[in-house]
Amino acid sequence: MFEIGLDISSNKLSAVECIKTTKGVFIKNYGIIDIEPHAITNGELIDSIVLIDGLKDLWKFFKLKKKEVNLGLSNTKLIIKEIELPVTDDKEIENALKYQIEDYFPIAKENLVFDYYIISKTAGSSKIMIIGALKNMIDNYAEAVQSAGLIINSIDLNCFALYRSANYVNNFKSLKLLESGKNICLVYFGQEVSIIEFADENELRYPRFMNDSVNNFAENLGRKLKISNEELLKIVKEFDFKKLMIKEIKKNASPIILQKETANADSVIENNKQEPVLSVDEEFKNIVEEKIYSDIDSPKIDFPDSAPIQANQKEEETAEIKNSLKVSANHLIIEINRSIDHFFQENRNIKLEKILISGEKLINMDKYIEKDLKLPVERIDIEKLIPENIIKNNTELKNEDSSDLSSRLVIACGLALRGIK
Repeated sequence: MFEIGLDISSNKLSAVECIKTTKGVFIKNYGIIDIEPHAITNGELIDSIVLIDGLKDLWKFFKLKKKEVNLGLSNTKLIIKEIELPVTDDKEIENALKYQIEDYFPIAKENLVFDYYIISKTAGSSKIMIIGALKNMIDNYAEAVQSAGLIINSIDLNCFALYRSANYVNNFKSLKLLESGKNICLVYFGQEVSIIEFADENELRYPRFMNDSVNNFAENLGRKLKISNEELLKIVKEFDFKKLMIKEIKKNASPIILQKETANADSVIENNKQEPVLSVDEEFKNIVEEKIYSDIDSPKIDFPDSAPIQANQKEEETAEIKNSLKVSANHLIIEINRSIDHFFQENRNIKLEKILISGEKLINMDKYIEKDLKLPVERIDIEKLIPENIIKNNTELKNEDSSDLSSRLVIACGLALRGIK
C-alpha cells in the first residue's frame, strides 16, 4: 500500500510517499521544492499559477509516480474549537452541529466548510472538536492541485498530520499518558505558519495556528537591516540561538588583561626590544619637530581611519541581529506558554512531561526554549522511517543533513500516514 502526503502550506512544497510493509511504515520517496515566496502567504494561496507549476515540477524532478494525494493545509484563519453537546448518539451529534454550526463560527453557512470529530463521551454529553474554514479558501487550493494533474484523496489540517507523525514515532499509547496524568506539548516551527498542540489521553487537543515562523523572524529582522529577504533568511537560519544564553563580557573589563590574552608571540618579542631612554624635554622636542616636518612635506588632507568605523558598524549590526532574534524567539516562547497555561486551566490535574518540536531547524532553538520554559525539549525524529538507500538515490537531497530533512518532512509524512491502515 502506497500513500502520498502533500504539504502546500508555504513556499516550500513537500511530498512524502509512504509504504507499509510487514516491518512497519517507511518512506519510499520524497521531494521538497521551493516556489516563489509571494505565491502563498501565511498559508493563504495568492498565485495559483505558481503553485500549479511548482507541483508539476515536484512530481517531475523527484519522480513521484502516484497521483492521488492526502492534502495538508495550515492557515491562521482556520478556526478550531472544542465544544460540549448534551447528546451522545452519533446521529444526534451530526444533526446538532448541522443546525447550530453558525453559533460557533462567525461565517455564513453557505461560505463555510466544517468538519468535526468526537473526543470523548460521558453519560449525557459529548466533547467535540470542530474545524471551520472559508469555502473559497479550500476551493482555491483544491482547484490548483487538480489543475496540476493530481487527485485529492483527502484534505487535512497540518495539526492532525503533526500529531500523527509524532504519535507514530513516539507511540503515545505506550507512554500511558492517561494513566500517568501527563501530557506532551507538540510544536511545529514552520516557514510560514507554526503549530502548537497537545497530546492528551492519546488524543490531539487544543491545536493553534500562529504566525511566529521563519518568515516572521526574517520580517522582524528586516525592520532593522535593510537587506534582501534571502539575506535575512540566511541570517536567521545560520544564527546560533545558544548565543542568547551566554552572558556577554563586561565592557569595563581590564584592557591590559584583554591585551595579554590576544597578544601573539611576535608582538611580545617586538614589545620587549630595548629603545633609547629620552628625557622629557628631548621627547617633547622630537614630537614637535615631527609634527612641523610632516605638515610641511605633505598636503593638508584628513584621511579618516575607516577600520574603527567599520568595526563599530559591524558590532552595531551584530547587536541588532541578536536583539531582533531574541525578541522573536521570546515571542514564540510566550505563545507556547500561553497555550500551556490555557491547557492547564482546562486540565488542572494534568502535568506537562515534555515538548516535542519539529519543523524548520534553527540552530539550538530547542535548547533556548528548554532553558526558558524549564521543560525537556526533544525533536520529533522520523529518520528511522527513511531507508539509507532512499537518501543515496535521491540526487537532489542526498547532501542534506538527515535530521534537518526529517524535521521538514514531518508534516507530509503525517499526511501520508492518514491513508495507511
